[in-house]
Amino acid sequence: MNYYMLSKDLCLGQSRLEHVDLSMGMVHGIFTQEPDYQKVKNVFKLFANEQYDEYHQKRDDLELTLQDESGNKISTHFIHIEDYSPEFEEISVEVKLVDPQSWAGNANT
Repeated sequence: MNYYMLSKDLCLGQSRLEHVDLSMGMVHGIFTQEPDYQKVKNVFKLFANEQYDEYHQKRDDLELTLQDESGNKISTHFIHIEDYSPEFEEISVEVKLVDPQSWAGNANT
């Protein structure tokens, strides 16, 4: 199943969130960017450049949400996109779930 990372009216990208660690309440996977990601990419580059305070503030301002293929919103504490491109070819996304136990029915793990 694909999951979509949204910022207000923008679809930033998607991931299968293929790695699950419910004991930590975390899911993560490879992030495939959509064209809208280019509008906010600079926010995620702040983290790669070790500008953590500014990154957290601007990331929170994006009001990131997670949605499944059916359009259902999944409650999260945070969504973190690790963008070290072009150093690494893949961009990854990490999600801290509000209710990790609810994830079992969502994921194809």
